[in-house]
This record gives sequence, C-alpha cells and structure tokens, in this order.
Amino acid sequence: MTSISIHGGQIPIQPSRFVQQLKLNGAPVLRISCCLPRLVSDSRGARRINRYYRQLSDAWRSRWTGVLYTRACAAQKAALAEGASFSPWEATLDYTLTLQTPEVLSLTWQVEEKRSGVQRAQQHGDTWSLLDGSPLPLRGFLPGGRRWKHRLLEEISNQMAARTASGEPFRPDSAAMLRRYFQPEQFFLTSEGVTVWFAPDTLAAPSAGAPRFSFSAAVTKK
Repeated sequence: MTSISIHGGQIPIQPSRFVQQLKLNGAPVLRISCCLPRLVSDSRGARRINRYYRQLSDAWRSRWTGVLYTRACAAQKAALAEGASFSPWEATLDYTLTLQTPEVLSLTWQVEEKRSGVQRAQQHGDTWSLLDGSPLPLRGFLPGGRRWKHRLLEEISNQMAARTASGEPFRPDSAAMLRRYFQPEQFFLTSEGVTVWFAPDTLAAPSAGAPRFSFSAAVTKK
C-alpha cells in the first residue's frame, strides 16, 4: 500500500486491512490479505467512498473464503494423493494512492491470486469526487468534447509508434486494436495529469505487463 503526505484541506486516509490463514486438517491451504483505504472523515463524500470499499472488501473476502478456499482444499487433497508437495495458495488485494487533493481522490488497486505456481492479477482504478463521493469519469479530465475518445486514442497511437521505434514490444496490429481493448475506467490521476492503461496481453505480450500511456497536465482539462 502506498500513501502520500497530508497537506492542508486534505482528508486523512488510513488503511483498512484484514489478514487470515485458512487451513484444512490443521495445514495451511490459503492465505488471504486485503488492504483498502478508509477516509477519516464524517463528510458525505467520505461516508459513500468508505461504504464502497467496505463492500468491496467484503465481496473479495466472501470469494476467497468460499469458492477459492474450496478449490485450494481440493488442490491440496489432489497433491497429497499423488505424493506431491503443496504450497498454500495466496490471495491479496492492495492499493496505491496516486493523487489526493481537497476535491479529488484517485487510486489504483490490484488483486493477485497465486495458485499452485500460477499467478493471476487484475488492476482497477477509482477516481472520486470527495465532495459527494461520486465516481469521476475519464472524459471529465480530457479535452475534445464529444470527440474526446477519438483524440485520446489518436494520441495513444502516436505514443505507441514512438515507443515501438525505441524498441518496446508492442504487437504489430496494436494500433488497429486500440478501440477494441480500450476501457475508459482503466485510468488514474497523478499530479502530472492522466494515465491510461491497457490489460496485459492486449497491445503487447503478457511479459510486457500492462501498457501505460500518460498525458501531461498541459493537455488535461482543468
């Protein structure tokens, strides 16, 4: 979990965390850990955001202690039946705070599940209005009016061309696939502007991770 210093007018943020080790017949089969932000404020916006993250934490805990635990137990039993070793599965959720102002909160959170040597990860981004706790859409931070998406994808295509020339391993058809793989909720804010990302194994090979494209404050809607 990454946080930033609190300046005047900002709401303090504390991590809300749970950690648990689930066992079968006394042996660990699944370790779970979840860390999400909690705003230390009784404002309307803070209450709504805190409620969202409580519900998110509960949803993942329910999955992990339910279906994932059941699968981990089955994997342990299968390993023992074959005389093989079994390493406990792991599931984690953690967040990174990318921007906090008196008006806006932006962060990313990532879920990782490690199952018998196979690792799966998901990244998500949330950007909030601290005034009323409503989610803020990407289009509200970019110029272009109704053509904001067209202008954004055009700029991403230009960045990809320059980065491909520098040796980054984008797929040959990545520019043609931009619109297909673009997800407007996959963004976060920083003090420099907007960062948009694409899921792994879309524009580049899985080993390249999630490609990111940043747009400076100079092209960000004020």
